[in-house]
Amino acid sequence: MKGKISFVLISAFLMTNASFATTNYSYESEFQTKIDKPLKSNIISVPAGSVVSAIATSELSSESLTHGQVVQMALGSNFYFNNQLIAPAGSIVNGTVTAVSKATDSTDGKLKIMFTQIITPQGLQIPISALFKTNDGTGILEGDLQTDIIIPANTSMDLILSQPITVQPQSFSYED
Repeated sequence: MKGKISFVLISAFLMTNASFATTNYSYESEFQTKIDKPLKSNIISVPAGSVVSAIATSELSSESLTHGQVVQMALGSNFYFNNQLIAPAGSIVNGTVTAVSKATDSTDGKLKIMFTQIITPQGLQIPISALFKTNDGTGILEGDLQTDIIIPANTSMDLILSQPITVQPQSFSYED
């Protein structure tokens, strides 16, 4: 008797699962036909050579920084391109010191930082490749008369994109 009841319960269970599997299969098939249409997107490409203004969040100095050290700046104002918001003010701009030398009696201090990422207050990470904007285009800041480069905290600096970036501005909202 117990064997017949167990058999009936197992059979009922398997039939129920089979009906759910059939339902799921037809649901997935309907879903797939709905997404066969092309997706519409509003992708913005910001070209190399575009300028982004950032503010030093702490002092940056050729005297104290070391090669490979991670540094941060922040966007002091909204970063727009073609009237589209790319990143809001307050976004963090991360960089790495790629060249640094202290001033000596015979040489000027030098500092080069490669900025690699903007992180918005909402957590969106935007990969970038940017350097300090310099007259010679190298991104290397040099001291004068055997002095170190010192960028005081809260100093605004222009960064120049060395490669284009691509973002989807409609995928996030800063109006909240």
